[in-house]
Amino acid sequence: MSLKSHSIWNIAGTGLPMLIGLFSIPLLIGHLGLEAFGLLTIIWTIIGYFSLFDFGLGRALTQQISASRSQDNANLLNISVAGLTGTLVLGLMGGLLLFIGAKVLIYQLNVSQLLVDDAYAALILAALSIPMVTVTSGLRGILEGFENFKTSNLLRLLLGSLNFLLPVVVVLFIGSSLMLVVWSLVLSRLLVMLLHVFAVRGYFSHTAGKLAIRFSEMKKLFTFGLWMTISNLIGPLMVYGDRFFISSILGAGVVAFYTVPQDFVVRLLIIPAAISTALFPRLAYVHANEGTKQAMQLFRKGLKTTALIMAPICLLLGLLSFPGLELWLGEKFARESWPVLSILAVGIFFNSLAHIPFAALQAAGMVRTTSLIHLVEFIIYFPMLILFLHSHGIVGAAIAWSVRTLLDFVALQYFALKNQRTYATI
Repeated sequence: MSLKSHSIWNIAGTGLPMLIGLFSIPLLIGHLGLEAFGLLTIIWTIIGYFSLFDFGLGRALTQQISASRSQDNANLLNISVAGLTGTLVLGLMGGLLLFIGAKVLIYQLNVSQLLVDDAYAALILAALSIPMVTVTSGLRGILEGFENFKTSNLLRLLLGSLNFLLPVVVVLFIGSSLMLVVWSLVLSRLLVMLLHVFAVRGYFSHTAGKLAIRFSEMKKLFTFGLWMTISNLIGPLMVYGDRFFISSILGAGVVAFYTVPQDFVVRLLIIPAAISTALFPRLAYVHANEGTKQAMQLFRKGLKTTALIMAPICLLLGLLSFPGLELWLGEKFARESWPVLSILAVGIFFNSLAHIPFAALQAAGMVRTTSLIHLVEFIIYFPMLILFLHSHGIVGAAIAWSVRTLLDFVALQYFALKNQRTYATI
């Protein structure tokens, strides 16, 4: 399949669930209430964040499988087993961490007394899903290493759809309980993990040789994933961490006015993510097996395509922020949220562009560079966020978020262009 086809499957895998969310979110807000729904968005964030608790092994598996596809299946199987073992161990550690820290997190979120017990039980349930989430990340990395984006994204589509549809079914037919809603999220992740296992088995069902965990392969994967872990932990925290500060500083009651527009604009990243995700294994393969000219062309084409697609979308989003929110969630909600949406539309454009140099650097194995960039951004971003929150409320949070995305893009481009060897070795 072509990169265009891969990108289309990537867009479908995350885009269609977003459409389902447009209809589901008003129902969930109506049945759960603003505060409980705000907490649900935080739990969604926690589960998604811990999907990156695989310490880069999912991405490392994609890179290693892509670069080694010319070898025999027995070696690919050993790489896969080593990586999946690592994701399981790390997932168990992540689940335990969330379990232990649940009470502290509830206190920090400034939850009203009425919802404290439900919120705590929901976090404990979310902890059960973390090993499933990390193993699924590894399995998806294997599928994408083989460039099987069709299966990978059909499963992503299923998970994304269940992520919205099952909570709606719960609140409509069972009860408006945050804990019951989170139960549905856990069960959906179990189902999707098992389907990933079935899909990956197809590549190795006829592989000869003894199944073994080779620590040399695990070491190679962890070496790649070590620096990437910094990006995996800090990157999503900078994307979604602001909502935790909003809840702590301004109260959980205003979180939804920020998270709803933010969740919407972040989902637009399916477009650059689709392009960069399709580029990543191809760039890794070209780097290992071909020359530099084709890789440079792929990189430039990806950056140009992303800019041409995202510029008009972000402009339109900013201009139509108030009428769009008013039509979707009503005038009162729109009045509070439209400035947030307009500002975030600017930030999402720069965040979109940053996907391409980020993927290119990592495909070349230069994860140290991207991780150090994120580390510096982390040090700058959160003090700026706290300052802007105190001075401008949720609008200040949107400004800080957008400034951070601009810095991210400029830094990635600067380091990529400064060192011509980046593109010479992609």
